[in-house]
Amino acid sequence: MVEEILNEILKDVLLKLNRLDEFRSVYNSTDTRFDKFGRLKHLDIGSLNLTKLPDNIFDPYVDLERLSLRMNSLVTLPENIFDSVPNLTHLDLSHNGLVDLSENLFEKLPHLQYLKLRSNQLMGLPVDIFSVNNKLISLDLVNNNLSGLEENIFRNNLKLEVLNLSRNNISQLAPDIFDGLNSLEVLDLKINNLSQLPPNVFSALTNLHLLYLSHNRITKINEEIFLDLSCIMALFINNNQLSNLPEKLFSKLNNLYELNLDFNLLTNISNNIFKGLDKLERLGLNGNLINNLNSNLLEPLHNLSVIRFREMEIKQLDDDIFKHNRQLQDVALSYNPISQLPSSLFHLEKLTELQLDKTSLPKDLSGYYANRAQVLDLLEKIKQN
Repeated sequence: MVEEILNEILKDVLLKLNRLDEFRSVYNSTDTRFDKFGRLKHLDIGSLNLTKLPDNIFDPYVDLERLSLRMNSLVTLPENIFDSVPNLTHLDLSHNGLVDLSENLFEKLPHLQYLKLRSNQLMGLPVDIFSVNNKLISLDLVNNNLSGLEENIFRNNLKLEVLNLSRNNISQLAPDIFDGLNSLEVLDLKINNLSQLPPNVFSALTNLHLLYLSHNRITKINEEIFLDLSCIMALFINNNQLSNLPEKLFSKLNNLYELNLDFNLLTNISNNIFKGLDKLERLGLNGNLINNLNSNLLEPLHNLSVIRFREMEIKQLDDDIFKHNRQLQDVALSYNPISQLPSSLFHLEKLTELQLDKTSLPKDLSGYYANRAQVLDLLEKIKQN
């Protein structure tokens, strides 16, 4: 059976690997056993519509380091299928139909660094499934049906740098789920069903650079949840159901470059909410229910270059709202009932983009202006009016 399967896929495999010389030598010989390629380092047998694999199919390939089985129709895998390839560093099982995985599936892969399991049908993962893979750097579980994760599932993955759990059905996280992952740089939890987060769930992630929490159902967030994330550079909490933000929520994030709070239910923001965010360059508040912004709200943001206030309820902005934001290049105020622009807008020497469409400004002043000359013309018009 093994030889039959291998004979069917051999041609595709070798074409994918550009191993045409070896392909010809095997197919011109009487010996069609796949072990002619026992020294293979990389093997791609993706997109071949494979539905199952024998448990000993990879036995001849002890030197294999990279294996791709992506874009097939695999629903299950034999428990010991990878036992004969202990040198694997890269394994791609994405875009199949895998429903569950054996607890011992990866136990003979101590050198595994990059594992892709995205776009399968996984509903859960055994607690010890990654326990031997202590060299794992990147784990991709995007677009499965995971509703939760075992509490200690990542306890031995201390070198993990990228963890992508987006597009699942995760509704809650254990308080210590990420404990020990102080090498983690990217954590993606967007598009799940999280409604709340344990207060200290991110406390171990002292090297985290990017955190995605967008497109969940988070209604409340603890003031100290980001306290230990001093290295974070981008934080995405957009498209949740937050109605207020604790005053000191971002106070320790002094390396933050981008903050996205778009499309929540915020009606008011504390005057000190952005205190300490000296390096912030991009701020999004689109689609909230805010109708008034304090004149000192943006004062700490000396490096702000892009600000998004679209689709809010703003009728008026204090004249000094942009007084301390001399680096602003892009200001979006579209879809607000605003009828007058703040005077500080006229002093932004680096402004190159100004979005005013669908406001209550006079029609000849409303629109999108994409270059500096047009912005200057617009501001001059407004002055004259």
